[in-house]
Amino acid sequence: KRCLFTVDTQDKSKKEVWAHAPFVTDPSGVFFRPETSGLFLTGFSRLDAIGWPDPDCVGDTEEIENADHELFEEVIWPILAGRCPMFESARMIGGWAGFYEVNPLDHNPVLGVLPEAPNLLFATGFSGHGMMQSPPIGRAVSELLIHGEFKTLDLSDFNIDRIRRNDPIVEALVV
Repeated sequence: KRCLFTVDTQDKSKKEVWAHAPFVTDPSGVFFRPETSGLFLTGFSRLDAIGWPDPDCVGDTEEIENADHELFEEVIWPILAGRCPMFESARMIGGWAGFYEVNPLDHNPVLGVLPEAPNLLFATGFSGHGMMQSPPIGRAVSELLIHGEFKTLDLSDFNIDRIRRNDPIVEALVV
């Protein structure tokens, strides 16, 4: 489950930060960026690293759809304020929650042919990265279908066998 929050601040540096800040990711995994509305979007994607519950996509509608406000207050807000003092006076305006489609081993995609069923090709688990990664993945899938192997980019590290071997591809700052 991922929660995103919109925040505002009355700090005098707000306009300057809003006008010039890029997408900022703190080493902790907390991130923020300016929104076109004049607010800031923030979130945190490393719940497992801090022992915060990361529920499965089950439960009642309220649990699934509502952002975890305690996550903002107890984890995100203090880190934001430490990274950018303007956020000391931040107030949460709203929140959103949704589930990411990821594999539980390393949160990276699974791509390739299932050895036991050579007519079954996987291209799954991209979640929030799908729009960015779809052009090369489309090419890779077409190469697998036409040539039986990757030609342009070797994406074989993303095959299903890494999951069977418990061999994760570690990416430190996945947002």
